Amino acid sequence: VATLGAKSQTRFESKAIIPTFDFSTYKGRTFAKLRRVFGVTDAELVSSLCDHPLRTQSGTGDAGKSGSIFWFTSDSKYLLKSISRKESILLQNIVGDYLKHFIKNSNSILCRFFALFKIKLQGFKRS
Repeated sequence: VATLGAKSQTRFESKAIIPTFDFSTYKGRTFAKLRRVFGVTDAELVSSLCDHPLRTQSGTGDAGKSGSIFWFTSDSKYLLKSISRKESILLQNIVGDYLKHFIKNSNSILCRFFALFKIKLQGFKRS
C-alpha cells in the first residue's frame, strides 16, 4: 500500500480462510515521517503486523468498557486498538502537530502512534 496522500486504499481478495477485505491507510506521509523519527522502518512494522497472527489482550477479542478491542503483535512490539470514527478524525487532525512535538521532543513519554488503518471485511455487517 502506498503511503502517499491523505488516504490510500487496497482490496485484498482471498479464496482461503481469510475473507476479502479493504485496507485503507490515513495520513500515510505523516505517519511514515513519524516512523522515521521513532527509528522504525516500514519493513519492520509490516513484519510485526503480518508475519504471525495478532493476539487479543483477553484472548477472546471482547471489547472493554470503551467498546475498543486491543490486539498485540506476536512479537509484542506493537499494540493495535480499534477506535471510533470520531477518534480517527481527531487523530488525523492532530497528527501534524504530533509529528512536530516528537521532532522537538524525541524523549517524550507520549504514546507513540505508528499508523492509522481502516480494515473493512467484505460480507460482514456492523451490529
